[in-house]
Amino acid sequence: MKKRMVSENWSIADAVFSGSKSGLSKWFFVLLGVLALNISAVSQDTLRMDLDEVLELAGKQSLEAFKAENVYMASYWEYKAFKSSLLPQASLRVRPFTFNRAMTQRYDINQNIEVFREQQTLNSYANLSVNQNIGITGGKVYVDSDFNRLLNFNADGLETYSLTPVRIGVVQPMFAFNETKWLHKLEPLKFEHARKAFIREQQIINRTVVGLYFDLLLAIKRSEMAKSNLKSAQELHDIGRKRFALTTIDKESLLNLELSMQNATTDLVMANKEIARARFNLSSFLRLDQAVVLFPEIPEETLGLQIDAMEAVGYALESNPTLLELRRTRLEAERDLERTVKEGNLNIDLTASFGLNQQADDPSQLYTDMLDQEMVAIDVSMPLLDWGQRKGRKEMALRRKEVAEIEITQAKSDFEQEVTLQAIDFNLQEQLVRTSKKSEIIALESYQLTESRFRTGNADVLTLTSAVNARQNAQENYINNLKLYWQHYYRLQQLTLYDFRNQRPLSASFEEFHP
Repeated sequence: MKKRMVSENWSIADAVFSGSKSGLSKWFFVLLGVLALNISAVSQDTLRMDLDEVLELAGKQSLEAFKAENVYMASYWEYKAFKSSLLPQASLRVRPFTFNRAMTQRYDINQNIEVFREQQTLNSYANLSVNQNIGITGGKVYVDSDFNRLLNFNADGLETYSLTPVRIGVVQPMFAFNETKWLHKLEPLKFEHARKAFIREQQIINRTVVGLYFDLLLAIKRSEMAKSNLKSAQELHDIGRKRFALTTIDKESLLNLELSMQNATTDLVMANKEIARARFNLSSFLRLDQAVVLFPEIPEETLGLQIDAMEAVGYALESNPTLLELRRTRLEAERDLERTVKEGNLNIDLTASFGLNQQADDPSQLYTDMLDQEMVAIDVSMPLLDWGQRKGRKEMALRRKEVAEIEITQAKSDFEQEVTLQAIDFNLQEQLVRTSKKSEIIALESYQLTESRFRTGNADVLTLTSAVNARQNAQENYINNLKLYWQHYYRLQQLTLYDFRNQRPLSASFEEFHP
């Protein structure tokens, strides 16, 4: 990357002053029209960058790159949270005090009746627990401990304590849908998709930058061509006027020369306008200061690669996030079907726990002669009559799964076809670049010969105009073919996530800088 201070050329002014003095007044207003487009560029910083430098800069500081980075990091921390949820979870619950004063219904044993009595209590409670989900069975085991203190103001401040130092329990659904099992399958797939989607997004950014880069390059080349055409048109117009005075050319030919001069002036104004727009678009995408004038360099050399289509399809099937998304869609359809089936069937929940506990008026007595605490419960539920709801939900889930399978098969086939065609297009595009480069050289030489012949009176105006147009079209075709070449290449990298230039997966460089 080179940085220096420059003064922008005065575009049309150079061409005007190189012509006859008699043409100054004619071009005065044209000069004023383009002056505003050039005056702001005087003494500005100029950056000359090649395509690789611009791509690197876009990957570091464009807004799209920042967005992709943050989307990936959000998925990364979501996956970290999932991994953490698989580990034992410890929690502490404390209720320092609960004061209660109310009229409460109680049984009076002496009178054998229910009566209302005032009750005032102060309760404190603490619980420490450790829980662990069981992924294979969908159950949960836990170990906990709790402490309770009760102060009864109605019984002369009677204070009692309850302690459960340890309790071990298990909660196990027998035939229920196992959400944890499916999370084990889906969450790693979601994170892998996010990782590869981030790499794919980098290639999308590259393709966008290639388009903006060559738009600016083409605008600059059009401006250079327009300046050259204007200068030549002025010189040829002067020659034409002299020949017209000698009656060696007719009025129509002279008017055509003047029209060519006017068209060249218009082309230059439009090209400068196009440069300003294209430079603004590229600088904005790269988040460069608009005071910096960016000049792209033509990437004359292609990669010289011929990519095997079947090899590209293999890389794409292995790495592209689209295929991971299809796998995820299939798993989600299978999960939904299983959930629908199991939620409508017999369900048995087993709950069991064993621990030690004791209560006493003195905290020091809580560990004396502790009592066993056991609990076993079985909860059975099943639908008896639902008027076909379970069957309907099951059929819907089954049909959705079959539709998903069809869509996955079609999407995979379309994807393989796209990769194959993209590889073919890339391989052919290099030949088009070479051909258009040769055409550009031939068109330039043809124009120079035609111009020389016109100066000596051996070519007419129409032949000269045709040569000018052919030269301009050839140069634009070359730039456009280069643009398509690099867009095809980064599109292929986007589909395969493979660096064909360095012969390695793009994930290799990704893993060097990302978790």
